[in-house]
Amino acid sequence: MVMVGNAQAKFAVRAVHEPNTLSRILEFFALNDITPATLQATKIGDGMQNIEVTCSDVDSHRAEIIANKIRQMVTVRTARLEVTYLQQVA
Repeated sequence: MVMVGNAQAKFAVRAVHEPNTLSRILEFFALNDITPATLQATKIGDGMQNIEVTCSDVDSHRAEIIANKIRQMVTVRTARLEVTYLQQVA
């Protein structure tokens, strides 16, 4: 019996609510040929927004690169990355 791990990456971002913030974040995924499994963006008080993006089958190194690029955006206040490995029996 062999255990195979599938990585799931969840990005949690708090950013300034501006028209181009969400599209710029999604561009990092498109440039890496990654289609998010889920996306949720919520405008909150004080001119901010919470953005959550979940991707399946992304290696942790690539996910960390994307998270670092998101953190470098001027409109981003915080960006957290959580990588979970789902075990399967092959």
